[in-house]
Amino acid sequence: MSLTSRAYGLSSQTLTANESETRFYSHYYARRLPAEVLSDAIASATGVPTKFEGYPLGLRAIQLPDAQVGSYFLSLFGRSDRVTACACERKGEVTLPQLLHLQNGDEIQRQIAAADGRLSAVLKDADDRAATNALFALSIQRKATDAEFAAIRPQLAASTAQERAAAFADVFWALLNTKEFAFNH
Repeated sequence: MSLTSRAYGLSSQTLTANESETRFYSHYYARRLPAEVLSDAIASATGVPTKFEGYPLGLRAIQLPDAQVGSYFLSLFGRSDRVTACACERKGEVTLPQLLHLQNGDEIQRQIAAADGRLSAVLKDADDRAATNALFALSIQRKATDAEFAAIRPQLAASTAQERAAAFADVFWALLNTKEFAFNH
């Protein structure tokens, strides 16, 4: 089966004429990544694997053989119970607790700030533009545009290494909370 058809090639960017269209496939409908994929994406971007009780560190959420493994993140983001093969079993709506968890969750903050994580490695580069591009590449797979870097630059004008680290942690956190990171679009 080829995925080169017009329907698969549609952009998620809407036009004024089709922004409220929900029929006839006028554009791709953005949807949140499934719970397991989002958990793995955060772990991959930060370089800090998620620990699942009873399983070795480094096992990805998508590899979990048991759907009942205790994970607040996976439960919150609507993992499937795997009772049937029906996709309707998975909850895909975006909820306020999900948004609050992504924005204020201790686990995500721990992954971002980990001493052995990717942010620590990025901070070793003294060039702010290169470090910014590295964070963009880790999270949303592209370089920062000139406008994005111009918006970030004032936050990076830190006088100490600790302030610089905090500014880059904020940038990384913001990238992990973008639609570009958490949604198929």
